[in-house]
Amino acid sequence: MDKSTRQEQIKKVVEKYTTTHIEDNTFTFDDCSAYSIALDLSIDRSNVSRILNKLFTLNQLIKIEGRPTLYISREVVLKYYPSIKLPKIILKTDSITNYIHTSNVVNSNQLSQIVGMENDGSLYFAIQRLAPYFFLPPSKNVTVLEIVGEKGTGKKFIVQSLFAIAHQQNIFKQAQSIYFCSAHYLKNDKNSIINQMQVEDFPIIYIDDINENTIDYITTFIHDISLKYKNHKLNQPLIFLAVYPSVILDTSNLIIPTKVKIPNLKERPKKEILLLFLSLIIQFAKETNHALILHTDQVGKFIDYDYNLNCQELYQETYKFLAKNLYYSENNGETIDLNSQHLSHHFRPINNYSDSAKKLIANLPEMIDINPHTSIQSFQDTYFSKSDQLYLSESIDQDFDVFEMFIKCTSSLNHFQFDSFDNIFEEKLKDSPLAKDPNILKLTCQILQEFVDNRISILKYKVNNKLKISRSTQNMFNIVQYYVQMKNHFRIMETEKFLLQSIIEQGLEIVNDTKVPSLIICHHNNTSENYADKFNEYSHSHRFYSIDYNEQWESRPLKDFRNHIAHLIEMISRGKGMTLFVDSYPLTLLDSQLVLKLKIQLFSFSAVSAFALYTASQITNYDTFFSSRGYLMNQNKINSYLLKSTLNQKKDRDTDLTFFGSLFPSIDITKTNEIFYKCLLFIAQNVQFELNNRIIVDFLFHANCIIDKTINSNRKYTQVETTDEDVSHIIKQSLSIQPKLSGLEFTDTEINILYNSIYENIPNNQQ
Repeated sequence: MDKSTRQEQIKKVVEKYTTTHIEDNTFTFDDCSAYSIALDLSIDRSNVSRILNKLFTLNQLIKIEGRPTLYISREVVLKYYPSIKLPKIILKTDSITNYIHTSNVVNSNQLSQIVGMENDGSLYFAIQRLAPYFFLPPSKNVTVLEIVGEKGTGKKFIVQSLFAIAHQQNIFKQAQSIYFCSAHYLKNDKNSIINQMQVEDFPIIYIDDINENTIDYITTFIHDISLKYKNHKLNQPLIFLAVYPSVILDTSNLIIPTKVKIPNLKERPKKEILLLFLSLIIQFAKETNHALILHTDQVGKFIDYDYNLNCQELYQETYKFLAKNLYYSENNGETIDLNSQHLSHHFRPINNYSDSAKKLIANLPEMIDINPHTSIQSFQDTYFSKSDQLYLSESIDQDFDVFEMFIKCTSSLNHFQFDSFDNIFEEKLKDSPLAKDPNILKLTCQILQEFVDNRISILKYKVNNKLKISRSTQNMFNIVQYYVQMKNHFRIMETEKFLLQSIIEQGLEIVNDTKVPSLIICHHNNTSENYADKFNEYSHSHRFYSIDYNEQWESRPLKDFRNHIAHLIEMISRGKGMTLFVDSYPLTLLDSQLVLKLKIQLFSFSAVSAFALYTASQITNYDTFFSSRGYLMNQNKINSYLLKSTLNQKKDRDTDLTFFGSLFPSIDITKTNEIFYKCLLFIAQNVQFELNNRIIVDFLFHANCIIDKTINSNRKYTQVETTDEDVSHIIKQSLSIQPKLSGLEFTDTEINILYNSIYENIPNNQQ
């Protein structure tokens, strides 16, 4: 069996097991271990483990930590739950069921009709907010939701589509449907509508044509209809108020838990307009049972046209074009070659396409064959297979190099627990020199545990043959050797001994090379970890650590957080001082309190920025640095530069941000910096704030981090909700209008990181 066939077979087995456990609604996935797969395929377990790790690295599998480690198919999970966000690794303390929002399986084919519902789509936020009300319908209290959007944006279609999916899942009875009514009718004939309405048939009520003059009648209607449902001993209805953005409603008399905005067609990415257009073409082919030939110049005209009535106008123009072609077609067979002369007259002058339209068209053949069996998914798979290798300047080496693994292991101390151990090795080495870096200790012990579970696994690691084994490493290895041999009753061979000692020594060398650790603390999830991970890679060290001052800590007294930080510093300190990087108040109070408590040299930088971290990473003489004068000079120099606005000039960006090339060696930084600066400029103009060097540096840094993680298949961020929907939408829009970013999908969590990189650095008088 050749290598590629073996990998494909293992992948198919994982897909089969994943499907079985989802459809059985068990979600244990206990068959998805290397041991079970090896038995099924009669393949050596070590080979199965290696291939599973490779598929995981390629982002095709999700790893579930535990004993044994399980791997499930990302593609299969997203097929059944297409609108959820999945982490790269599910921790032992976590469960995949925490990421699934519905109580019934929803097949992706059911949701595919809603273009833009993917986790980077323009409708993702709206779908995420609305879906729970359909799949877990309320029962005790009437629920009123406000859905805001211009005429023709698809408000009614989204509600109908979600209801249809819930219908298929038997959440609603087959005879039930949505009751549509106009606010004007309620105003003129409310009582008649209530009396005639068979409430048992309508679990959902959709009210449109709402304005400021009808809200009082709607409020009365909701109260009266709720009583009728109650008198019939029925679950209370789900009521949608469809409102235009220009209408300002006084809803103080209503409890509205969710308000959702549907973007207009101009705000949506060109790719979504293309998919909407193609969905209509495909639907027409099915309805008429005709094969069609579509031309790319026709596609360009439809996706670049300036629609005033949004999806409604797109629908009308598309069907007008198709109907004329069908009427004038002389071919009585099945294939119709669509003729541009049947386009509406206002489409014909469109010949100069936008850059984003050109980029989409470039993926298409000149003539596109569409038949009654074509699906929008097959079209995407054929012409728009996702390519994340954007701006790649060199290939990425994915060998299991131990030094690189230690350097790139997480910097985060968010989940560290002082008296909690994942395995026997962590407990036995808790007082060893390796424990000065708890993350390197954890990774070392994971490798040791893997060796115990699978003896051959140690052979996949690449070590430095020139390392001299220290006495500390020999002492740690003696402890390890005792527990390995006691547990498995086998004698460790000399080659295994050398590899294990070399791995421990490599970790110890990295720990000892750090003389003055740096701790980065930020208010928002992922920000501090972004900084620390990247500067560890850049400095080829593991001297930067990160922790979030998140909502959990903010709800408690600052002294609790200070005491926690003090314990962490005592653990990671090497005895020669610490540097502390914090973003804003009240974290700026920590340094003086910690100095008094710990009696160590500790200097704090605020606000933390990529430029400040880069400057600190260049320091070699810490005695000079820790002098009061040296510290103040560095602090003043950095803050003075960051308050300026010189980076608004391209020549200054090219000269002052050359260090980005060292931070992101896999990226063509000259291209990405300019692309993201254009995005930032768009955001500043729409939100109205001034750009200074601090905002520019940190926005470009975090944006490039996202690109870098994409290239390296390492986009694992703690999931967070969007902070500010309106500004986040502007950020998404700024990214979507950049042609060279059209192939990259930004998640809501990544948008939130970019949002925080801006708003943490805007002066208070501009916010």
